[in-house]
Amino acid sequence: MDGRRLHLVLAGFLVLAGSTADRVGRRKVFQIGLATFGIGSLLYGLAPNVGWLVAARRVQAVGGTMLNPVAMAIVTTTFPGPTEQARAIGAFGRGSASASWPWDCSPPDAGPWEPRTGRPRCSRT
Repeated sequence: MDGRRLHLVLAGFLVLAGSTADRVGRRKVFQIGLATFGIGSLLYGLAPNVGWLVAARRVQAVGGTMLNPVAMAIVTTTFPGPTEQARAIGAFGRGSASASWPWDCSPPDAGPWEPRTGRPRCSRT
């Protein structure tokens, strides 16, 4: 599953995860999301074929969807001051962007770097 499809699954469950966290509790949704992502990672590592890889990646996407809005809510409540909050949100965004940058830009059948120029393959740069 390339980055675009993963982001589609993430976006589809994002609002649902956020509203569930408001109703059930942020901590509980964060823990369930972390466990779901961990189980998806384990299944991904143990996958015997491509079908299992795709299914495990979708499980990871659902778990990641639970983590995203809850983590941002935890950051905003942990740092109540506007300056501290801006710094914390900036660090959170920087960490999220750097974790996925080269891989979501590359085509699924090629590496992230252009072999002739050594520059990243990304339509957004």
